[in-house]
Amino acid sequence: MKRPPNPSIAGATRFFRKYRAGLIISGIICVISVGLYFGIYLIPRPNAALRFLADIELRTLDTRFQLRGTRQPGPQVVIVAIDQKSQDVLGRWPFPRSNFATAVDVLRESGARVIAFDANFPQPDQNSALQALREVRAQYAKAGPRHSAFDATLKALEAEADNDQKFAEALSHFDNVVLGYFFLPKKELNAQNQALAGEFMNYLSFQAYPQIINPQYAGKFEGREYDGLSPNLPAFAMYAKNFGYYNVLPDEDGVVRREPAIFKFGDSFYPSLDVAAVLAYLNLPLEKVSVFFNPNGLERINLGSIVLPTDPEGFVQIDFHGPSGTFPTYSLSDVVQRKIPPAKFKDRLVLIGPTATGIA
Repeated sequence: MKRPPNPSIAGATRFFRKYRAGLIISGIICVISVGLYFGIYLIPRPNAALRFLADIELRTLDTRFQLRGTRQPGPQVVIVAIDQKSQDVLGRWPFPRSNFATAVDVLRESGARVIAFDANFPQPDQNSALQALREVRAQYAKAGPRHSAFDATLKALEAEADNDQKFAEALSHFDNVVLGYFFLPKKELNAQNQALAGEFMNYLSFQAYPQIINPQYAGKFEGREYDGLSPNLPAFAMYAKNFGYYNVLPDEDGVVRREPAIFKFGDSFYPSLDVAAVLAYLNLPLEKVSVFFNPNGLERINLGSIVLPTDPEGFVQIDFHGPSGTFPTYSLSDVVQRKIPPAKFKDRLVLIGPTATGIA
């Protein structure tokens, strides 16, 4: 006795016959897509043809951003630019750090929540006036009996000319300053001031990502690892709430589309400047920050309740709001000269960094 045909199998057969061409084409496209993904992203050095396809993907991403158009950013972030106007008004770069001291004081008085420097300060301020005063003091000390009034005048002039001390004092009065630094490739390690870098590590080591989830898989980290860095002077670092590197890693065509949110230095992992600034802005303690690894490597970074998905190299795709000037931007010279209404900075995360041609 024959069994009646199974309705579900019969229906599937009719469906396949009806849409056979479309299903076959879809299957072929799926196989090709998976193959291209593995060839472009998982093979360390793809051949020229696959690299060409990867370049096309990058171009289409640029086009998609352009077609989407500019998005108005939220009110949280303000940029203070070290622009050409700043150089025209405050002097040739690098201009005296007393300007940064004034900017920090102005922003603190304006109610800024966080100040993040997209720059670092590895050397003392080049101040010829202070150097000359110190030389005068040294010669004066050798000249014989000292005159108390002249000695007091020299001290006052030195204090007025010590721009680094002014900057350090301004930082000491503000609790939420994030200082930038950058990691160095091996070929530049010989030029590094090892003693100064070691002093800076006394502060930086406490700002590494604190919690590594599944550390047994951390050895599969595919991101950048460094052996050296450009530090900040201890006189400034001691007052910073946090630190973040600002290394930029563009794609092969020179365009920046991704942000490296994590680097390895020594045996620890460190956050980028923007991650460090967000932590300060949200007042998130490091205990609530976690880096997750799985058997395949890096999976994600949790900033409290914020989940930051990354690729295995630690990159995060940047969701561009628009071209330069999309975020509120003010010249550092206008901030120093108190030309900007304080309300523009109240409760803001203020990012200070160079935009002028030649120093950006």
